[in-house]
Amino acid sequence: MRVFVATTTYDLNVLTIFHALGPMGISLTVGSANYQPTTQWSRYCRGHVRYPSPSTSPDEFCAFLMDFLKREPHDVLIPADDPTAVAVSRRRDDLQRLVRCPFPDGKLVMLALDKGSSTGIVQDMGIPTARTWQPTDPDELEKMIPSISLPALIKPRTNSGSWGIVKVGSARELRAMYVKVHRRFPSPIIQEFIPKGGKKYLVGALFNRQGAPRAAIVHLVHRQVPMDGGRGTFFESVKAPDVMEMGLKILKALNWYGVACLEFLEDPRDGSIKFLEINPRFWGQLLLSIHAGINFPLMLVMMSIQGDVEENFEYREGVSCQFFLYGDFLHFIKNPERFRSLSSYFRFWSKDTSDLCLFNADMLPLVGYFLTNPFNVLRRVWRGSAYAG
Repeated sequence: MRVFVATTTYDLNVLTIFHALGPMGISLTVGSANYQPTTQWSRYCRGHVRYPSPSTSPDEFCAFLMDFLKREPHDVLIPADDPTAVAVSRRRDDLQRLVRCPFPDGKLVMLALDKGSSTGIVQDMGIPTARTWQPTDPDELEKMIPSISLPALIKPRTNSGSWGIVKVGSARELRAMYVKVHRRFPSPIIQEFIPKGGKKYLVGALFNRQGAPRAAIVHLVHRQVPMDGGRGTFFESVKAPDVMEMGLKILKALNWYGVACLEFLEDPRDGSIKFLEINPRFWGQLLLSIHAGINFPLMLVMMSIQGDVEENFEYREGVSCQFFLYGDFLHFIKNPERFRSLSSYFRFWSKDTSDLCLFNADMLPLVGYFLTNPFNVLRRVWRGSAYAG
């Protein structure tokens, strides 16, 4: 069996997919838009191709991919980040003639990625969300300002990690920062700011072609960078039936197919759990799901080959996952109370804690990443954005 994993550039999270499938005897090929993808150094990598960027040249990327798959047949195609998910989903009908494509079509992927559209759908379902305003330009924003509760967050409509997210505390600041964000991320949304103190949850799920759930897990985010909101750096598997139920309800309503990760945030003012966004791909802390007992990549591949798989909603609580080198270390440096929880930062050798890039039996990808990207590593570590979450 041959599986093609498509990514864009920084593919540390793809390593988890390789470590989930490689030991099962599955032949793995990675495709990327850069010369030295981290996963190319993995003991489980059987091939690598470089293609045009899915972000800037999606048509050329898909043309290259289809030509490659004609010459080198593979059984399953897995997009591993947002740009590849968008590009291949838009050409899913064409790609399905060459390879199994266990993901939704382009319209549904774009709907999920659009924070404004997905929030509207969730609100119509009666699930709590942060209050959201959706001006199309600065002129329309001006009409909405009297109704906008401050402080608030300006967010790009599509996923960007923490890039482009700005907190504003006054109408004057809102006007100025909206224009700046709008130039780079057209028509950003305005969302109420939920104060600190609430828990952040992630729901990872797998759905079959009929839109039925086959597996799901809930992660609790303990730490993130930046500290007041951003990418998670330390996670734990938890049982939160109400949160899981909301996540599955949303994906059922969308008639989802494949994997997705939904984010929810507890509002400390009233204890309600509010929907934030949908990520239509594997999540950055996928390793935690696997160590807790659900091998999502293997289930996805077998579902593609066999047509369906048995349900699996059983997993261990209290399993933790850390992203120390590119996130949690920065959190440690910037946290004024770091020494009160010193031991929790250095748990990556604990049997119940795994690190997203420290694989004892496969360390070459980490070494290769540092050797080929030394300055980029330092820059992204400082910004706290070195991985796709």
